[in-house]
Parts: sequence; structure tokens; C-alpha cells
Amino acid sequence: GTLVDSVQVEVTEPAAHARYDTHPTIDQRVAALASLPITEVAVRNEPASSLVADFAERVDEVVSMTGRRARQQLLSPIPVDDIAARVLGPAVDAEAWNIVHKANATRKCRDSLASALRIFVDGRGPQLVEIFFNEFRFSSQDKQQAVLRRLARPLLQAALVESGSGRWDVSPAWWLTVLDVDANRVIDVEALVDRLVTGEATDADLAEVGVTLPEE
Repeated sequence: GTLVDSVQVEVTEPAAHARYDTHPTIDQRVAALASLPITEVAVRNEPASSLVADFAERVDEVVSMTGRRARQQLLSPIPVDDIAARVLGPAVDAEAWNIVHKANATRKCRDSLASALRIFVDGRGPQLVEIFFNEFRFSSQDKQQAVLRRLARPLLQAALVESGSGRWDVSPAWWLTVLDVDANRVIDVEALVDRLVTGEATDADLAEVGVTLPEE
């Protein structure tokens, strides 16, 4: 490629070094590296917080500046395996319950995740769009479908975990997923969300993944 070719030219022809480049030429860098002593690579396993002197005091200082002294807690590392269950999952769960509470306040459903999902199965999704349309900003032409998808996904994920049929987990790409507790496999949430959004999902579809919908 062009970059590789230009580097090779600089190595073989030092004069080709850019006139106004203040960095050493490549051959000079190579020579400098060769003059350095060979040492073992240092391995440090301490958390990054160990680099900050008086870390606990600095945390207290930063938290106090937010005006939330009463809620401040000493920060502590979270094992990677617990991030989904303790951080990412609860955030989605809170989002789902926010949807439920607002829908319940307008008498669209009862105060439960399953009852909110019943709205989609009964084909009443557009009623939710009326409530949440102004909360989400989408550039897509079909904003109604975008809003329905934005509502259905957290409701379904939270309902799967609440039912006990699923548990929070993260994919290798660090996307939040829901694992089937019994089969230890990722539940295809997106496929079911597609059916909820289009009104094609049935009670049987949700029952198959362990979510039982109430009779409204």
C-alpha cells in the first residue's frame, strides 16, 4: 500500500524525509531503539485507581461537587462478570418500568411489564406512540415503528428476566443480551421485538420464552 511504500522509502532513502517534519527519520528511530537495553516488560495488575494518590479522598471530593452528599458511596471495582447484572441490566429494567408507569398513568395498561407487552399483542401499540412520541428523536421516516421498537425492546428484556426464564449477560461485543437460564443460550430478543412492533406477536410466542401475559 501507499503508506508501506512511503515508509520503506524513508528507511532506504533518509533524504526522502519530509523537509519540515520535526520527528527523527525512521532510520534514526531504528538506530535509537537498537541502542536501548533489553529489559523485561513490566506487568502491573493493580487497578488504575492505584495510580491516584488518596483515591478515596478524591472520590469524596468529586462526589461532593455534584451536590449529592447524602447519596455518595465509596466506589469499588465490579467484577467483569457482574457488570450485566449489576449495571447494564438494572438500567434497562428502570427504563422498562418507566414505560410501564407512564402507560399505567394514562390507563393503557396495568402496572406490570406483562400488561405493557399485552398492548403490543393486542395491536394497541399506536396508543403508546401517542404518549412517548415526543420523548425520542428519530431521523427515520417511519417514526412510529422506531418509537414502538424503542419501547418494546426494554419491556421484553426486563420481562424475560423478571419471569426467571432469562438472565442479564453481555455478548463478546459488549451488547447487553438475555440468556435463557435453562438452555444457557442467547434468547433472540430482536426477532420477537420485530413481531411485537408489527403486531404479529401472540400470547404463545411470549409463553414460549417464559413470559405469560395477563388477560385484560
